[in-house]
Amino acid sequence: MLKSRNKVGGRRRFRRYVSTALGIVMLVSITLTLPCWLTPPTTAFILQDRFHHKSRIHQRWVPFGEISPALPIAVVAAEDQKFPHHHGFDFQ
Repeated sequence: MLKSRNKVGGRRRFRRYVSTALGIVMLVSITLTLPCWLTPPTTAFILQDRFHHKSRIHQRWVPFGEISPALPIAVVAAEDQKFPHHHGFDFQ
């Protein structure tokens, strides 16, 4: 009788641990992927610039369709000059 109670208690504990672990994984996943779909109202860089320059420069989010077509290419070129020559990852 005592062994069966221990087995039931062990199973409950195991289920609780698994449920907690899955909940944590789901929470972290949602937290990390949510910015992919939501545009933040501001960034730390914009806030820092406003604080230091007292809002002399006004920065705001602009829809992707309103920016110059050359800008995404310029950003990629500034970050990774070899991007056209590899498939997304430069292992060197």
